[in-house]
Amino acid sequence: MSSETSPSLFDLWWATLQAAFDDACQEDIPPQGVHDVMATDIVRQLRYRANALAPVNRLPAELLVFIFEHATDTRSGHRQRPTVRARIHSLLDVSHVCKQWRDVALDAPALWTCVDDRNEQLLKAFFEHSRSLPISLHLSNASASKSLAGNVSLGASRLKRLDITMSSESLKEVYPLWSHWWDLRNLECLTVVSDLEPHDTYRHMFPMFSREYCCNLLALSITSKAWFLGNHFPQLTHLYLSLEYVWLDTLQHLIQLLSHTPALQYLHVKDLGLNGYFNEFTDVPKTIPLRALRVFTCTHGYMPYALLLLSLMEFPENVLVRLDHQHDKRPIFQPPERIQQIPFQAWLSSLTRLEVSSLCDKIHIITEGSHSGLWIERYADGSDGPWTAELAELCTSIPLPSVTYCQVCGDEEGDVPAVLRQLPLVTDLAVMYTPLCDDRDLLEVLARAAYTALAADALCCPELKTLRVGLPRYIPELFALPSLIDMIKIRADKGRPLHRLIIDPGESSTEYGDLKTALQPAVKYITAGEVEVGTGLSRGHDFGADGTWNMPEVERWWDLHQDEKAVHRFPDDACYDNVYVDY
Repeated sequence: MSSETSPSLFDLWWATLQAAFDDACQEDIPPQGVHDVMATDIVRQLRYRANALAPVNRLPAELLVFIFEHATDTRSGHRQRPTVRARIHSLLDVSHVCKQWRDVALDAPALWTCVDDRNEQLLKAFFEHSRSLPISLHLSNASASKSLAGNVSLGASRLKRLDITMSSESLKEVYPLWSHWWDLRNLECLTVVSDLEPHDTYRHMFPMFSREYCCNLLALSITSKAWFLGNHFPQLTHLYLSLEYVWLDTLQHLIQLLSHTPALQYLHVKDLGLNGYFNEFTDVPKTIPLRALRVFTCTHGYMPYALLLLSLMEFPENVLVRLDHQHDKRPIFQPPERIQQIPFQAWLSSLTRLEVSSLCDKIHIITEGSHSGLWIERYADGSDGPWTAELAELCTSIPLPSVTYCQVCGDEEGDVPAVLRQLPLVTDLAVMYTPLCDDRDLLEVLARAAYTALAADALCCPELKTLRVGLPRYIPELFALPSLIDMIKIRADKGRPLHRLIIDPGESSTEYGDLKTALQPAVKYITAGEVEVGTGLSRGHDFGADGTWNMPEVERWWDLHQDEKAVHRFPDDACYDNVYVDY
């Protein structure tokens, strides 16, 4: 440890006084002004030296820069939503605290790489202070963008990210700028938010989108009423398309675009088919090869067209597919007559766990494997089910031959049987009843329907070994115990006995004796020779884990809205958050 001690505040004051006196005496200052000059200089130097003694200013410059990055949100500024302007005021505030902080900030070019077009002088300063580092630029002001044409074109080769948020009229005003940008070989991310109509065309405004040029973009986001992308994007890994309206051959253009993105890993399509008009497309390829894809998300769209698009895609074995917030509201154009059949692929064969919920006005289906998954959330606009026919069609259209574990919940008599008939290899089944009211008769009907199907229907889970039955309240009669016992006996007589029976009353209690006593006649037909009763045993798998469905890499270039992320809501709080269940 060094024996040197830090100078005291008095030592600093005395040294400052001597230096100020010497400087004042050497300058050609009238005698009566010497004291004023000395006083001003002494105050300035004392403030500077006092700041130098502050603990925060003893930190290494590298650590200060790290703090500045977090304080000014510089790190996330390059992946914020396209409509969010650059956060430059916090950086300006930091650089005006004191001379030391300003010197440190100006000597850190990485702090100055995210800017917008709100001020010409600031834009020049950011380009200068960022030195040779790549720049992220947000354009939203047509008049300012035109005046900045010269500055932008001079630094165009340094643009790494370009966010454009303008009306169609504004885009036309800044049209002359695009000629400076078409050869941006270093541009990695481009986002466009506009209200362009079908008669407008991106090809004239963005020459990089035309077939004559090969674009090196890694990330592309388009939010508009119309878009036409005819280029080949060999390096594109992230694609976000918000299709507010479908016009004529929109789906055709989408298919063509996806056919020219061989490196695509993360695809998000929003609002597919909810508005606009549509003509039947021709010359559609049998499959769209997306062999590098890791996540396909389709949100807030029309369910039949989401499945139609899904049926055309060829995925690798390890992929997550999420069709979320899908609606059945019929668009203006003529929709498909039935749900599209999904061709069998390797990724479907890797799915071994399934959860199905049909409650109120929603269907939720999650099926997961070790490295893959399929997520479907479907809404019925203006009606509450029934979902039986829809469930049957969905389960028929999406082959799931490898599912061995399933948990299912429905509020219609035919919902659970419709699912079970499509699961020939299920060995572990959890049937849960989550009522939306205090209708005990309905609960008994649902339970008997499931037991009857498992007993009489040879197609319902022929390989079943473990049955879990769960209720949200401990009311023995709601388990329809006579029907349950009959089903267990019938399966045993047919050579398909259960190995385990697990009953989950849904709440902690020590008064389970009567339930076990009531089920005693079924014990001799169960291979394990006993009935297991306990809270929390009805679930054999935790579906919808955030780590599985909300991958950080999806938001590498832009943040998603909260309603665009995966939120598991079934069956616990599916659609009755404000409904009180009273028994």
